[in-house]
Amino acid sequence: MNKTKILKITALAVLFSLLLNGCSVHRHKFGEWNIASTYDCTEDEYRYRICSVCGKVEYEYYRPASGHIFSSWYDDMRFEKRYAICEKCGAEIEDGIYEPPSNFSRFYIYGTPNASVIPVEFIYAGINNDLSGYAKVSFDANESNDYYKKSYDLEIYSDSNFTEALNADFGEGVSGFSVYTLKSEYADKSSVRNLCASELWRMVTESRDDLDENISQLMYLGADHGFPMLLYTNGNFKGIYNFCLPNDEKLFGLSENEGEALIYSYTNYGNLDFSYSASEDNSVGCTVIFPKSEQGKSSAENSFKNFMSFVNSCTDEELLEKLPDYLDINAAIDYLICVYLFGADNNSVNFCNWVTYDGNKWIPSMYNLTYTFGIDKSGSSVKCEDTISPYYSDGILHSGTDAVLWEKLCRNYEDRILERYWFIRENVLNSDTVSEVFQRYISMIPEEAYEAELEEYPSKKDYSGVSETIEITSWFEEKSGILDSVFDRK
Repeated sequence: MNKTKILKITALAVLFSLLLNGCSVHRHKFGEWNIASTYDCTEDEYRYRICSVCGKVEYEYYRPASGHIFSSWYDDMRFEKRYAICEKCGAEIEDGIYEPPSNFSRFYIYGTPNASVIPVEFIYAGINNDLSGYAKVSFDANESNDYYKKSYDLEIYSDSNFTEALNADFGEGVSGFSVYTLKSEYADKSSVRNLCASELWRMVTESRDDLDENISQLMYLGADHGFPMLLYTNGNFKGIYNFCLPNDEKLFGLSENEGEALIYSYTNYGNLDFSYSASEDNSVGCTVIFPKSEQGKSSAENSFKNFMSFVNSCTDEELLEKLPDYLDINAAIDYLICVYLFGADNNSVNFCNWVTYDGNKWIPSMYNLTYTFGIDKSGSSVKCEDTISPYYSDGILHSGTDAVLWEKLCRNYEDRILERYWFIRENVLNSDTVSEVFQRYISMIPEEAYEAELEEYPSKKDYSGVSETIEITSWFEEKSGILDSVFDRK
């Protein structure tokens, strides 16, 4: 091999070695330093530079993370944790001890859902008192089963064997019962419509001159009553609930005396016992809540069926003569007027508590008043003009419903209805009263509770039903104006 060829081979070998090893045999020619990471509160900062000949990257530590600077904190009601907010980067870090709202009650349930009736332990953290004990929880058999957020029935016990019923004092006007209802009020963004409308119904009942003496002795005159609170189950946030009295015989002070009974008219409530014809095309399901015995239930059912059969078949003359034997007429007039004023279309035949103390005369009482004052079961807005209102045709007052009872009541008791309506409007149900009641209950609920409710159930954000006091009052003013025009025959 000649010398020239050897030199060429050697040169190629050196070049190949340089390609493999970059600038390992030479001094790197690095460019300017560049920042390798964003300098923030938690990441140390590095910088780098690149060799312009071989592309080698060289890193070096530059400066340490600065650390968060916390200047504000907030309590997360859903997860019962406190978070700090960094004023530099906005990061939210769990920090500190959660402080629940001091002016809003909370109810905690702990148990394993393995049956339709679940034994649990509970802790109640009230505004003025705390309780703990045992309970049995079951789904409330009503329309809340159509929603993701359920209502519950609650039986309170003093022992872990669930044998000794406890008449617990939960404060806030709710005590002396061993059974309660936890109402979800899912369709109502205000979460207090049932409580407010029930309070207004109680006020109307209280204003009745000839109030049945049995009703007059009841603390809330047969109306529902309770207060809003937060519910947690096994550490999970369930939202704003209404802690309410039970819809049972205790609500009306019933005893085992012969003839005393309570019937609830709603097809989907518990076990349907019977139905009656409110009109030719409207069959209404009913449950005998009390008495419990088969004989007592049968007697109550027969009495109520006889009452409704008489109403459906009687002439106007027979109605005027015999209806007082079957019905507390003034209570029925109040009921119908409140259906109108509340926009409580669902309550015209459903959600009615029919109570009797003698087994003959029935007294209607409003219950489950969630779908009132401008909302329906889907949480959507309902215009005043689209709710039930009475009307005159050929000089005859019509109820605006298809229920025979209300139609005949309007036709035969027009003067009493008008007189009572104007008394209620002038002395009980005016805009100021409605506004005061709603504002009182809505103000019980902290704004952060409403926010947490919508975070937990985001579909509620799209509900169009009015939920602020001023909106609800405005709705009532418009609806009462419509009714005033109809009844303006003073």
